[in-house]
Amino acid sequence: MKDSQSLRTPAASAAKAGMAAALAAGMVIATPTAAFATGEDQDVSVASENASDSYYYIGDSSYGLSTYLSEAVAQGSTKIHVGTSFTDKGMVTIPSSITELSGYSEGWFSSGPKTVDFGYSYKMTVVFPSGSDIAVDRINFYKRNSSDAEGAYVEVQKGAVVHFSNCSFSNTPVVNGTAVFENCTFATGQIENNGSVTYTGSTKEPENIGEPAESYQSLAFSFASGKEFSAVVQGSQVSQTLPFELKGTKAADAKVAAKVLGQDGAEVEGLSASVSDGKVSLAGTAPTAGSYSVAVSASAAKEDGSTDSTSETLNFVVQEQIQVRLSGDLQCFVVNGTSAQSSEYEVMATSTGGGGSSSTSQSNRLKPEVKEGTGEWEDWNTFATRNSDAEISFSISPEGSGMEVSSVAYDTVYVTGTPQTPGAYHITATVTSGARNQQSSSVEMRIYADDQTLQQRMDALSEGTSSWDMEPYEISETGNAVVPVSLHDIYGSHESGVYGIIGKGENGISVPKPSLFPQVQALPFIT
Repeated sequence: MKDSQSLRTPAASAAKAGMAAALAAGMVIATPTAAFATGEDQDVSVASENASDSYYYIGDSSYGLSTYLSEAVAQGSTKIHVGTSFTDKGMVTIPSSITELSGYSEGWFSSGPKTVDFGYSYKMTVVFPSGSDIAVDRINFYKRNSSDAEGAYVEVQKGAVVHFSNCSFSNTPVVNGTAVFENCTFATGQIENNGSVTYTGSTKEPENIGEPAESYQSLAFSFASGKEFSAVVQGSQVSQTLPFELKGTKAADAKVAAKVLGQDGAEVEGLSASVSDGKVSLAGTAPTAGSYSVAVSASAAKEDGSTDSTSETLNFVVQEQIQVRLSGDLQCFVVNGTSAQSSEYEVMATSTGGGGSSSTSQSNRLKPEVKEGTGEWEDWNTFATRNSDAEISFSISPEGSGMEVSSVAYDTVYVTGTPQTPGAYHITATVTSGARNQQSSSVEMRIYADDQTLQQRMDALSEGTSSWDMEPYEISETGNAVVPVSLHDIYGSHESGVYGIIGKGENGISVPKPSLFPQVQALPFIT
C-alpha cells in the first residue's frame, strides 16, 4: 500500500473523518463540491496526492494546479508526478524548489509514464521562475482547436534552467533563461528565444522570433597540432613552439601563463616556457634526460566578479646523447672485373676481401655499436630494442666504389658488391632516435687495381721494413720479385683460413700466416 501525502484546504469538518480514512487506505477519492460558508474551516484530504518513492502524486484536478504545487512544497517534495490534466485559468508559477515535473500515472490498474495536458480553452500561463533547475517530461502545453481558444503559454524566466523532454507546445514558448528541448514539437513552428536554447533528439529547431542572449562560454584551450613538443637531447639548445587557440567569452581578456615542470612538480632551471601571439614557446638548454611538462593556464574575471579559469598540460621528453661507432677493420679489395661466383681465373681465397667481390668473412664485416649517455657500448640490436623509434643507415663515400653495406644481420653488417674504382673510401653509420642524430667515425675501405707486380709493391715499401701486411691481397704478377733482406714476414692476413694470393692460375701461391723468408738477395715467384 502506498503512503499518502494530504492537502489541507478549507473544507467541511463533516468530511474530515471520511477523507482521512480514505487516504489511509491509499484510495483515489473525489473531493466534495458543496459550497462552504465563508470563514468556515475546511480540512479536506484531496484525492490521490499519494507519495510514491519520494514523488508527490497529483491524480485529481478538483483544485487548481497551483494549490497542489503549494501543498507539495509545504510537505517538502521536490519531485512531482501528475496523473491528470489541468485547465486552469490565469498564471501558474512552478515553484523553483521543484526539480522534476512529469506526466505519470500511479493508478491501481496501470502505472508508468503518461502524457497529460496543461491548458485547454482559457489562457493559462505556466511560468518557470528565476532560480529554477527543473526537468519537465510528457507535458502537453495545450490549446484546443477553436478560434476563440487561448490555451497554455510557457515562459522560462531569466535565471531559470528548464529541460523539456517529450513535450509539445500549442503556443509559441518564450525563453529568457536557459532551456533544452528534447524530443519536443512546436505547433506554431516558432520560439521566442531571448536566452539560450539547445535542441536535441528528434526536436526540429523552430524559427526564433526573439533575440537570443549570448550565452557565457567558459575558457578552454584548443591545441590543433597536439599537446607534445618534439623530443630534445640533453644539453642541446631548445627553441620550439606549439600553436593554440583560447576559446571562451572572456578569452580576449584572459591572462595566459606557462611554466616548465619536472616530474617532481618543481620548476626547471635553464629551460623556460612563455606565451605570445597564440603560441607556447619552449626555449633554453635541455636539462637532464627524463620526462617533463609545460603547465599552461588562463584566467579571466567574469561579470559577476567570479573567476573563469582553465589549464592544460603539454609534454616533452629529454633524451640522453648518443655515440656511434663501427667496430672492426676491413681488408682491402681488388678491381679485377670478376666476382667470387665467376672469375676469369681461379681465386684461391675467394672468401677474403682480395677476391673479385666481397664476402661474409671477418675481413669484410663490421659491428655497429651505440653508447647512450655515460652507459656502456652496446650492439645495435640491444639499443634498437630499447628505443623502438631508432633507425640506422650506412654510407660509402665517395661514390663509385661498387660496394654497399648490408642491413644489420643480428649485430653485424657486411660490405658486399663488386669493386669497381680504385681508391680510399670511408664507411660511416648514422643513427637516429627521437631528437638524436649521430654519425660514427668512418672506417676506411681501400680498393686497389691489380696493375702492379709484386716487385713494384715491394719497391714501394719503406727502407728497412721487416714485416709487411700484403696489400692488395691479390697480386697476380710477381715481376721476378726480389725480397728485400730486411723483410722477414709477409702476412696474407692475421686470420686463420684467410689468405692472400700471389700469382694466378694453377701456380698461384697462397700466403696464409706469417711467411718467413730467408735473408737472401733474390726469391723467384712462379707466375
